[in-house]
Amino acid sequence: MRHCRSRRIKSVAFTQNYTILAPASPFHHNIKFFDVKTGKELGLIAGHGRDINVMTFSPDGKYLASAAWDRTVKIWDVDSWEEIRTLTGQKEEISGLDFANGSTLLVSSAYDRSVMIWDVATGVMLKELIGHGMRVNALDVSPNSKFIVSAGRDTVLVWNLVSGKKLWDLNGHNWGVTSAVFHPDSRLIATCSWGDELVMFWDVETGKLLKSLPGHWDALRSLAFSPDGKLLASGANNGIILIWEID
Repeated sequence: MRHCRSRRIKSVAFTQNYTILAPASPFHHNIKFFDVKTGKELGLIAGHGRDINVMTFSPDGKYLASAAWDRTVKIWDVDSWEEIRTLTGQKEEISGLDFANGSTLLVSSAYDRSVMIWDVATGVMLKELIGHGMRVNALDVSPNSKFIVSAGRDTVLVWNLVSGKKLWDLNGHNWGVTSAVFHPDSRLIATCSWGDELVMFWDVETGKLLKSLPGHWDALRSLAFSPDGKLLASGANNGIILIWEID
């Protein structure tokens, strides 16, 4: 694999079939595409005016969404490497992106406490979900596209994606939830924070806390389920990654 020539890489994303890797170089405000098997560079796109924070591919692999410190979200056509449209509306740094309902909707979160649902085809903002009292650090859309979970400095909120209604307030961490992710079967949510060093599991249908796992001894930053849902990885500030078996 070739290297992106920059002092650091801010964000990376794979297509759903793991054939294309996209690293974002904040110092050049661009995104490079690589063929995973050969390492060959496939293309480069530029358009953001500031550091790129987060990226995600659509489930069908046709689009890439990227967000930057310039408070814009850009949607790119993966075949042509051309920008399709720019989404504007959030007033502070954008912290999360995820496609929903196939590739027709895009959900974004930001430090201005907002969660927004966008129509990919038109670029129109369909709903703004109001509920967080402090900045939103991350979000995830359930694999069945029924729910959104948003992780904020204050709490974790679960939303109905279609109606935009707030369903649950998952108020269990002491402070600063940094990640919230759905299990591949869409029935569980895992959360972590920098305030209590715990990984928590929640029932999506009831909003009830199912289990709280200690084990880390530093602030937690990220979570990821394995594709088969049997494992969860949690990463902390001290560089320690723990792998949990999901029963």
